[in-house]
Amino acid sequence: MEYRISVNHEERFMEVKTQGTAATEGFLSFISELLAPSYLDLQYNLLIEMSELDTSSLKSNDIRNIVGFLELHKEKLSPTRHAIVAATPLAFGFARMYQILADGALPMSIQVFALRDKAREWLRDAAAS
Repeated sequence: MEYRISVNHEERFMEVKTQGTAATEGFLSFISELLAPSYLDLQYNLLIEMSELDTSSLKSNDIRNIVGFLELHKEKLSPTRHAIVAATPLAFGFARMYQILADGALPMSIQVFALRDKAREWLRDAAAS
């Protein structure tokens, strides 16, 4: 799984673009990078773009492991918005599972979108308030 992290200072959000074959290690890798002070100190919202990610090898336990890893680092997380763009039904289902497991356990607000424009709109609404 490959990913690229970029920062949009104008709209005050970070973006993780993923591609290739999804793997727990890939998710944990970019999450670990985002937990570094250089990103955490920004306290920006997050857009995770999974439209080019093959999620067919993921299992529900992978999603639980990702949420468990975030719970271990919960004290570093801020109440920001995380938008996930998942273009396929399978990716959307895994993203929704992540959203449901994280709800109440983690401080961020997570929404899953099929369209990037809708995700960016939701993030812009948060940045404007």
